Amino acid sequence: MRTINVGVIGVGAMGYNHARVYSKLENANLVAVADVVKPTLDKVVKKYKTKGYSEIEDLLKDPEIEAVSVCVPTTFHHEVVMEAIKHGKHVLVEKPIAFTAEEAEEMIEAAKEAGVKLATGHVERFNPAVQKAKELIENEGIGDLVTMSAKRVGPFPPRIKDVGVAIDLAI
Repeated sequence: MRTINVGVIGVGAMGYNHARVYSKLENANLVAVADVVKPTLDKVVKKYKTKGYSEIEDLLKDPEIEAVSVCVPTTFHHEVVMEAIKHGKHVLVEKPIAFTAEEAEEMIEAAKEAGVKLATGHVERFNPAVQKAKELIENEGIGDLVTMSAKRVGPFPPRIKDVGVAIDLAI
């Protein structure tokens, strides 16, 4: 499998996590990160020894970068994703994909027209607890499943304060 050169736009809580994971993947090369908050940007640049941009446009113009993770607040997803598509970058956008269904549809159509991939970071299916539950169900390790309920326990994540949990999980 070939190595893909990636950039991360927005390196707050989720973007920092994307940078961390990309830096560990064998088939990904973290080329650069971008953030408007200089101390946050500097911290990630130093930790992962990568290029840093304070302007998103500069990262998108970097010819080395093939794909980007968009980890900015949800209200900016549409604007940033559309710019990335315009620059021919493949995009992984944090959930929810957009603030409105109309914005999401426009992003999907733009990606199709540009011939680039657009994906949303619905990653719970990779959660080890979810994978184990799936394995037990598929292998009938828990008997006949009649009904199931799951609850994620923890504090309300500050990262979704811009849209709330209903929108974060819905679109």
